[in-house]
Amino acid sequence: MVYNKAREEKKWRLWKEAEEKQLRSLGVNEDDIEKLRVHDWAIFNSDRRYYQRVQETGTYLEKAAAATAHHKGIFFSAGLCVLTQALLASFLRK
Repeated sequence: MVYNKAREEKKWRLWKEAEEKQLRSLGVNEDDIEKLRVHDWAIFNSDRRYYQRVQETGTYLEKAAAATAHHKGIFFSAGLCVLTQALLASFLRK
């Protein structure tokens, strides 16, 4: 599944607003709420970078798997190439 930053950010903002509303009702200092917001935002961005990298890696691996399936295996292709070179070399030596 594709990581959608805008959708995840919207979910985070809704969650954060609800959390801050609850903290205010409990009498938490505004400075502490702001510190918590900055901290949570840093965690959100860290998670975003991670999930985007995982997505990019997944896309790369999917492409590599598709290419391997198309060529009947990367090792088979490499082995066939080596075998072809060896046969041609032995043929040309004669």
